[in-house]
Order: sequence, then C-alpha cells, then structure tokens
Amino acid sequence: MQLTTILPALALALTATAAPAGSCPGPAPAPVEDNLKLFGLVAIRSGSPIQYASVTAQGSNIWLNQAVTADCDSDAANQGTVFALKEDTKELFLYGQEGAREKQILFTDRSGMGRGVLQYGNAPISGGRLETQGWAVNGTHLEFAGQDSWIACPYKDGTYVVSLGLIDGSRTDCLGFAARPVELDSAVGCVYN
Repeated sequence: MQLTTILPALALALTATAAPAGSCPGPAPAPVEDNLKLFGLVAIRSGSPIQYASVTAQGSNIWLNQAVTADCDSDAANQGTVFALKEDTKELFLYGQEGAREKQILFTDRSGMGRGVLQYGNAPISGGRLETQGWAVNGTHLEFAGQDSWIACPYKDGTYVVSLGLIDGSRTDCLGFAARPVELDSAVGCVYN
C-alpha cells in the first residue's frame, strides 16, 4: 500500500530533475535599477591589525576603521558603509537614500599621477583617467578590473586610507589586503559626507 504512494512520488521527482534547465519558466529579470547587490566590506589580511577591519566611506575617501558620519534614511547607529554593486554596468556605489537625485559612485585613477587612490563622488564622474567601471565579486573578494589586491596605508589613530595601488612608493608601512563582501541583514540608505 505504501509502495503505491512512494512510486508515483519518486517518478514525479525523477521527471522534474531530468527536465532540461531551460524548459521551466524562471522569475522575470529585475529592472535595471533593482540590479543591485548590497553588502558591507571587511579587510582580509591574516595576522595584521587590519584583519576584519570595516571598509568605510568618509570625506570622499575609502578607509579602514574610520568612523562614518552620514545622513541616513533612518537612525542607523554604527551600520557602517553599505556598498551597492550594479552588476550590469560593473559600477560600485554607496547605497543612497530612497529617491535621492545624486548617486555617490566609487572611482579611481590608476595612472602614475593618481596612484590608485580610491574615492567617491556624485555620479557621473568624468575625467580622462578616472575609472568607475570594472567592479565584480569574484568568489569571496571584491575586485576591480580583475585585481583583488587593495592597499591600506596608516593615517592616524588606527585608521588606514585605502587605494588600489601604492600611493607613495617610499612608504613601507602600507599593507595589502583583500576586500570581502559581507551580507547584511538590512541596509539603510545614506548620503556620506
């Protein structure tokens, strides 16, 4: 008696797993503006003072261990910086307030003059050497143009300024690190100062 209920269920399960992947309709693609992956970032550099340090935005620069002052949608005490990866254009934004006209986008200048300093400003960013596209999550690291190695140079009071290249070749106190995206339970939009 039990065999008569198990066999049809087993046959149905086998039929479902054998169906071609494209034969079942999936969810509709999200609208372009909703094509955002939200996350926080932490530094990965084992055995160093920056291991698991929060990556934050403040004063147009990207930092490790820097306090954040921002105008947020709600009272989000110590939420840190929320990053928004627009996967179709490979641009990285600071997750902004609902309905904000201006979007804050990350950019770098990897030329000899810019030395890879990582900054943010109001989109669109223009300038001959300024790059905004090329961001992707590859495995457990955030990378830019295929590069997953970031640089943190001490500033003051345990903070570090972040770049994608060595800011000053004479500095021996800078540390390389990987930036790991961290899932968030919730995200609050902010305008960063």
